[in-house]
Amino acid sequence: MTPDRPIFVVGAPRSGTTLVQCILSANSRAYSLPETHFFSIVLPALDVDFDAPLTPEQVARAHALLTDEAELDLPPLPPTGTARELLLALFDAFRPDDDPRRARVVEKTPLHVEHVPLIGAVFPDATFIHVVRNPVDVVSSWLRVPFASTHSVISCAQSWSGAVAYGEQAAEWSPTRVRTVLYEQLVRNPETEVSRLCGYVDLEFEPEMLEEFGREASRNVGSRESWKADIARGQILNRDQIWRERLSPGQAWLVERATASRRRRYGYLARSQASPLSVAQALLLEARVRFDESRGFNPVGSSLRHAASPVKLLVASR
Repeated sequence: MTPDRPIFVVGAPRSGTTLVQCILSANSRAYSLPETHFFSIVLPALDVDFDAPLTPEQVARAHALLTDEAELDLPPLPPTGTARELLLALFDAFRPDDDPRRARVVEKTPLHVEHVPLIGAVFPDATFIHVVRNPVDVVSSWLRVPFASTHSVISCAQSWSGAVAYGEQAAEWSPTRVRTVLYEQLVRNPETEVSRLCGYVDLEFEPEMLEEFGREASRNVGSRESWKADIARGQILNRDQIWRERLSPGQAWLVERATASRRRRYGYLARSQASPLSVAQALLLEARVRFDESRGFNPVGSSLRHAASPVKLLVASR
């Protein structure tokens, strides 16, 4: 069954996308499912067009990826079909049987932000919510999760910039179908911001959405995602400036420099007030992390250049 005006929540990981997903899917007309990674991992791995027929081997490969990446407990899938049919079967598998009113699917895979034009072509009536959060807080959270591919604060900051750039490009591609939401505004004024979101995606605002979104965590949050416990408890906590508990001022300063032009567009103007000593310590730690992470697969010379790149960044951003 083709979904009715699907809603896709995207953005840099650890930006608040799960909170938005759970709030929207607590609406009496909506439902959601765990991250599918369908356009970011599954479809590229299959290396086929969205409507091209799949072989049984490709279906089995897709099943394995969905089970591993998204922890989805899948029903048996048909041995043949297309990628489109596979994704629609996935949506149907998680559609609640006890309430036919819940027909609007909310799909949240953060890095689908890189694939908005493709998703929009596949689902011409889809809308997209692009969630943006202060990059210093995002990086401080990113470093604490097991899926982090690096512990370089500058690399994480650059990933934030890349994801936000994709969101901006998506908004340029279709201004009427992409809405940007700032995490800080959402947690400070949840009723106002959620009411606006509901108007945008054509859902009636229901006060229960802010009271019962925690129940959606059992459907939307994987068992390994312990860092989302606040959402499972139905709590909206304002974690603005949480980086102060997790990063040194020098590390925050590095993130600020790496994201300077883009973060200012969203009003993130606060400074870390790092001392020269804290910046120097952060630079040394960053160089060591980058060298160690690069040394596993690069010659010493290349690893040294990678370790020294923060200095080049600082010179370029002056």
